[in-house]
Amino acid sequence: MKTSTRILLLFLSCLQLSILCAQPTPKTISIPRPKDDILMRVVTFPDTVWRSTIDFEALFTEREKHQLDSLMQDFEKRSHIHIAVTTLGSFSTDAKDFEDYTFRLANVWGMEQKNNNSAIFIAISKEFRQMRIHNSLGIQNILSDEETSKIIQGYFIPEFKKGNYFEGTRNGLLELLSFLNNKLNRSGF
Repeated sequence: MKTSTRILLLFLSCLQLSILCAQPTPKTISIPRPKDDILMRVVTFPDTVWRSTIDFEALFTEREKHQLDSLMQDFEKRSHIHIAVTTLGSFSTDAKDFEDYTFRLANVWGMEQKNNNSAIFIAISKEFRQMRIHNSLGIQNILSDEETSKIIQGYFIPEFKKGNYFEGTRNGLLELLSFLNNKLNRSGF
């Protein structure tokens, strides 16, 4: 091929490329993280996907989730106190908003309506190294914030620091159930 033909083809290719580049590009759409979307839907409609353990951070195996669910559901049958455990990370919220978000999540979940205002919502984040326990108003009469903090510090956190999230959750949950059982038995519940 002659040099002039090659130059002409190169020129036409560059011209075509410049025309394509000059086309208006579609606006970039910023898709927000689904903070209040998927998680809120899962928690709001428990009848369709309900478990007592909702593990968005994949901290637990299926067997471990089943064990935690069994503990909480057996306790609920005896006491009519509903307990749920949720793990979540940056897909759901930010570290600085963790406490507020989990409080809102507990309310969306219906903490104040569950079983005559007797519910406990446990939120754990490995990613943020945070956890919260939200007690409904009915539970606050049985379990104070100070007592809740002692259970968190004495039973959940020691195992979490070792990276043992199932053991920490199970230990904390067992202590929480034992504490509530003792309080309820003393009050004749």
